Amino acid sequence: MLNIAIFHASGNTWSDYFDYRRKVDGDDTFGAKTITSGMFRAKEIFLLSLGLLAVASLAGIGLWLRTGMPLLYIGLGGLACSVLYPFLKYRSMGDLVIFVAYGLLPTVGTVYAATLHVDWHVLYLAVPVGLITVAILHCNNLRDMSTDSRARIRTFAMGIGTRASVWVYCFEILFPFLWITGCVVAGILPGLCLVAWSAVVTALKNARMMIGVSRNGLDSISRLDEYTSKLQLQFSVFLIIGFVGTAILFTLVLAACLWTLMFSPWTAPHVPFWWVMAGSALMLGVLTALFNPGWWKQIKWTAGNVCLGIGAAVMLWGIFWAGDKVSSWLFDFARGQVDEIYGMKSGESPWLLTVLMLFLIGPAEEIYWRGYVQKTFSARFGKNAGYVAATLLYALVHAGSFNFMLVMAALVAGAVWGLLYRMWPERFSAIIISHALWDVAVFVWFPI
Repeated sequence: MLNIAIFHASGNTWSDYFDYRRKVDGDDTFGAKTITSGMFRAKEIFLLSLGLLAVASLAGIGLWLRTGMPLLYIGLGGLACSVLYPFLKYRSMGDLVIFVAYGLLPTVGTVYAATLHVDWHVLYLAVPVGLITVAILHCNNLRDMSTDSRARIRTFAMGIGTRASVWVYCFEILFPFLWITGCVVAGILPGLCLVAWSAVVTALKNARMMIGVSRNGLDSISRLDEYTSKLQLQFSVFLIIGFVGTAILFTLVLAACLWTLMFSPWTAPHVPFWWVMAGSALMLGVLTALFNPGWWKQIKWTAGNVCLGIGAAVMLWGIFWAGDKVSSWLFDFARGQVDEIYGMKSGESPWLLTVLMLFLIGPAEEIYWRGYVQKTFSARFGKNAGYVAATLLYALVHAGSFNFMLVMAALVAGAVWGLLYRMWPERFSAIIISHALWDVAVFVWFPI
């Protein structure tokens, strides 16, 4: 994905350079101003483009050597699209190149790099995303018809005229919603992908703006390329949500709200922290049972898992003891923020806290964060991505506390428990034991 972004940047700067050379971009055009404004010289943009292209090519070679020949062919196709794009754009073929370069090739290539399998079914996703991407260029070219004509180039919009260009644009941004619906009805895509329709309001606003060109003139769509880019972002995000699943997203939003309620400096003083924490953990545990049937099959109580859990808890306590010393030396605010965390147990019975953390809060948090969140993301995006996502999300739900030390504590602890789950998911009971024992040790019996 990073290499695709570098290729994209090299293609953009390459196009900017040739647009300037061909006088497509000038002081009175809406195009890129990096050269025309004097911010950079044309030679600098040209060298930047070559540098980015070299980096992307070298990285592409590395990926090819680690995967196989199909990625080489896909990469060469992308390279050809980037290099030849200015030449083809000036001859009415820019829209087709963009559809191939930013729709078809990246989709097939990314899936192949991740799975080592050429899966043509992913083109069902490439079509709607590619069409909206082309729409960004198309409305840009329609807006710039007069200046493009002055530069003696011929874009696709110029070839078909204003009226047809308006309807082509509307097709490019509205047909993707019908396409997704058809794929869901045909059983090709999961039903949750229909959540992409949440972006249709933006699409209709853009279509209305485009239809008004005949009445308001081309200047009325001066920022339509920007609005279409926002539509692309919305459509893609909602489509991702459809694949990830609304159930897990619902629980993540709920967790973020509950943790903010408990830890926020504005709300924390007004809630009974430990009872809300116990109730929140129980709620997430129940939702896990509803959305993740059979979760209990991961838990195996063996002597080895018990020993591993105890050892992991002791090791993590040691990490936090050392981390407390280092952070206190590095940051003046560290000790104060740690004391704020410990202040949450003020006035509570240590035996009550021990029971809550040992038998409810610790186990329920692991059952949700590792047994559901990390497991779900790992199944969809791979074990490494699942580990990283679950660890970061576990830390981020604590961000509402505005307590740096608490967020870092969640990040470190989540990274340890997540790594154990990444390496030994069959030892899930050991991770539950580790979390429960560490909670009790660090908060009640052996505070740092």
